[in-house]
Amino acid sequence: MEKAKEFLKLSSEESESVSRLTIHPHRAGQESSFYEDFAVRGIRVDRVEPGFVSCTFRVPPRLTDRTGKLASGAIANIVDIAGGCIVHVEGLPMNVSVDISISFLSTARPDDELEITSRALGQRGGYFGTIVVIRNKTTGEIIAEGRHSLFVLLPQQCAATSYLKGVNGLYFFEDRTRKLASGAIANIVDIAGGCVVHVEGLPFNVSVHISISFLSTARPDDELEITSRALGQRGGYFGTVVVIRNKTTGEIIAEGRHSLFGKHYSKL
Repeated sequence: MEKAKEFLKLSSEESESVSRLTIHPHRAGQESSFYEDFAVRGIRVDRVEPGFVSCTFRVPPRLTDRTGKLASGAIANIVDIAGGCIVHVEGLPMNVSVDISISFLSTARPDDELEITSRALGQRGGYFGTIVVIRNKTTGEIIAEGRHSLFVLLPQQCAATSYLKGVNGLYFFEDRTRKLASGAIANIVDIAGGCVVHVEGLPFNVSVHISISFLSTARPDDELEITSRALGQRGGYFGTVVVIRNKTTGEIIAEGRHSLFGKHYSKL
């Protein structure tokens, strides 16, 4: 337990850096949030076709983890945004993430130039499937492949939909609809799942796969309970499960499975 707490604890320098940030409220449904801007700022769209988008992204230092590599949570943000943009229709409400599944095949470092392709796989009613491939643009090596399933409000369903407006406050992790961003949930699964099998003083484990089911939503000031549990180990391969729920109502917001590889055994 103490090792997990230490893993999640911010240093005084990190805490001070966050406290100096000033985040202004945004207009829900009309502007990108601070979180979205921080996570995907710098992506350049190169090509757009029906059901297909190709982008370029140079890895910035702000999205690296403690080992200096592009963070798994940052990759999940890219899959979330790139997968969602393929099926979004301008003027209609943002789509709702149902499931994200990501396989991590390699790593990227600051200043690596990435090619991001997003393709629509198909549709049944308001349910869409997309695939996002992230590769090193210089070497062609695939960094990650993600499947993103979304539910889309079709035009005839939009009359009963309204945006959340008039909420004041400074919130770091909301999307443009002022709900907890899917990418932020993926970050929680990444970090909470990793801390369960990390051993202080040894190298950080490498994410192999993350799969998240989105069951509900959370809004600013909701208090969440996050539980992370090790499912088992085979050799250096670890499986963990992370459950995020509303602490007041008990409603499950999301459930994530995080698989990691490490060269040691955790006694946590």
